[in-house]
Amino acid sequence: MTEELDATVESTPQETPTAVTETVAPDTPFGYMPENWRDDFSMGDEKKAAQLGRYKSTDDFVKSFWEGRDKISKGLSSELPDNATPEQLAEYRQSRGVPESPDQYKLNLGEGMVLGEEDKGIMDAVLKAAHHHNVSPDVMSDLATEFLGTRGEAQQAAEDQRYTQDNLDAQGAQQALRETWGNDYQTNLNIIQNQLEGLPESVRDDFSQARMPDGTALFNSPEFMNWFTDIGRQINPMASIVPNTAAQMSAMNDIIGEADKLMRSDDPSDRAKYLSADFQARYDKALEQQVAYQQRGH
Repeated sequence: MTEELDATVESTPQETPTAVTETVAPDTPFGYMPENWRDDFSMGDEKKAAQLGRYKSTDDFVKSFWEGRDKISKGLSSELPDNATPEQLAEYRQSRGVPESPDQYKLNLGEGMVLGEEDKGIMDAVLKAAHHHNVSPDVMSDLATEFLGTRGEAQQAAEDQRYTQDNLDAQGAQQALRETWGNDYQTNLNIIQNQLEGLPESVRDDFSQARMPDGTALFNSPEFMNWFTDIGRQINPMASIVPNTAAQMSAMNDIIGEADKLMRSDDPSDRAKYLSADFQARYDKALEQQVAYQQRGH
């Protein structure tokens, strides 16, 4: 019987012990995160993904998050304490990227935008106020870009409006002067042109482009044009005969000499020319010019 029991025990198969595999904990709480965790956390937002790219691991991200929360709770990032110490103010500005002084602002303006010399003078004062109120460079850049863009649009609109108004004023002045001057319209324009050519070149353009207090171009004023023409006639009676000022003396002498020749001629055609209204007008103006020159000692 004992032998049978022994045989039974020997014939029973022995179970092989199961090997126990030890589970190794990750080095960090987030060591098992997938490589594309930044894409998952940003939820498809490229800007957020770029910001997350600053962190080497999720551990760094979580650490930064809690540090930020601590700063907010201490009031270092959200609000500047009353009567802040220089150290607190410096830390507050650093946390917001505010430079140490107004002249250290680096403005990122819109495409094609630059600050002119006049703009820099204005912006220097604005940056001082912005720095006093701890405005960040990003906000200041947006404000400056908006200012330049809006001002540029306003200037263009003003120039377009002025161009349109100049044309309307010119048409009105031309109509009024044609009615006033009649047949002398072109002659008077020649006098005005001679007056302008007699001005020093350094001021000629400024004078011809001058404007009255209400914005009207000076030469679009019928009152000014009448006065300017009268002055031109008083200064230079020959101006309507020969536009070229350098040739006025010669033209005056030629007309007077021709008149003397025609008066002495026995040819009926010469006599008729002398008595013609056109020649008499030219002769009268030449005599006026001669008197004016004599009075001025020429």
